[in-house]
Amino acid sequence: MFRRQWKESPSATAPHAESPRSALLSIVKLLYWLADCWYGYVFLIRPAREGSRLVLFDRYLDDILIDPRRYRLPQSVHWFARLAVLLAPRPDLCVLLDVPAEAVQQRKAEVTAEESHRQRLAYRQMFRSLVNGFMIDAIPPVEDVTRELRAVILESLATHAANRAETSLIADA
Repeated sequence: MFRRQWKESPSATAPHAESPRSALLSIVKLLYWLADCWYGYVFLIRPAREGSRLVLFDRYLDDILIDPRRYRLPQSVHWFARLAVLLAPRPDLCVLLDVPAEAVQQRKAEVTAEESHRQRLAYRQMFRSLVNGFMIDAIPPVEDVTRELRAVILESLATHAANRAETSLIADA
């Protein structure tokens, strides 16, 4: 069996260290990511959802809008990145585990404190506009954060199940 060995790359420990790709290569990469999102949705996520299974992501395509430098996107393709995000399948639920920039810096200082602060504000602004977005204060003890996260997820799953049952009843009528 083939097993890939991951090397520690600069993008994992210093995501802003590498220079941006060319505009053409960035657009190709964005198209690849968009195709990957749709492939994953059609063949993995949708069947899992139909089986009432929970699918979690740590980041989603929207992250390219918050931190384009991490993905090596030049300013000239930000319009295309926004288009790719609009065309990608949307999650049923988005959760932001919100912490002040200072806490992020103490836990994992991949970027500068100023950049952590900018990203936090950008995420908070994005989540305020999401109908299915929830912000959870991740500073309290992990048990409290877990309890709140569990409640948000269970409520979302219950709503999804109720909507599915209602749609089924309407289709049967």
